[in-house]
Amino acid sequence: MLGLAIAAAAWFQPATARADWVVKAGYDLFQTVAADTSFPGLGNLMGVPLGTFDFGSGPVGTGLTDTIVQRQGDITVAETPGITGSTDLAMRALQLETVTPVNFGGNGLDNYFVTLSPTQPSGGVINITFANNDGGTFASTLRVTFDIHKGALDGPVVLTTETTLANQGDPWGRIPPPGALVIPGVNEFLLGGTSRLGDFFIPGEIHNGPHGVIGGQTPEPSTWVMLVAAGLIVPVYARRKRRGA
Repeated sequence: MLGLAIAAAAWFQPATARADWVVKAGYDLFQTVAADTSFPGLGNLMGVPLGTFDFGSGPVGTGLTDTIVQRQGDITVAETPGITGSTDLAMRALQLETVTPVNFGGNGLDNYFVTLSPTQPSGGVINITFANNDGGTFASTLRVTFDIHKGALDGPVVLTTETTLANQGDPWGRIPPPGALVIPGVNEFLLGGTSRLGDFFIPGEIHNGPHGVIGGQTPEPSTWVMLVAAGLIVPVYARRKRRGA
């Protein structure tokens, strides 16, 4: 009887809480690699820094970022190496410019600019695989609809078109790469406090054509001064990652 009582007590004990692995919803801040970015008729394209972006609480300085993609939901998985979770993506910002003037579509020799279509959403899916709680690999697909402007970011639209960006098996981790622009609550410390166990950072280049990108960077001091003077940076909001943070 005593043995049965002990067994019954053990059976009805609360289960130990499972410590799942998670990547929280957040934003990926990207900087275009001109050598790996091109579009037929436009040639190579370089990024035009956004300067600031409103993530929901007012404009925030975004350094050299020219492309922003949002992971729209949390990914939560059991502690199992090799397990994969998915969430939807939305491209929220894109600003590119031709590296040299071109005569695109017979519209005249000029610099041409690329921005997201304001009327057609651009989005896709990301599949994140966990090697462990420190990182793993990911694959993503993004269908991007964009306007091509002549002469300026707000110049006349000469074409609205689309392309698909995709990657497979690129690494991700919890630690921002050196020089990365980090904004708490946007792409850093997504669990709150100083925990990185909900963060998602990409250490190298992805989408190697038609749109090659690396993580958005903090400008070097001389570039920072020029961008602030031009009104393209609001320095109080963004900080460079401290070494070892």
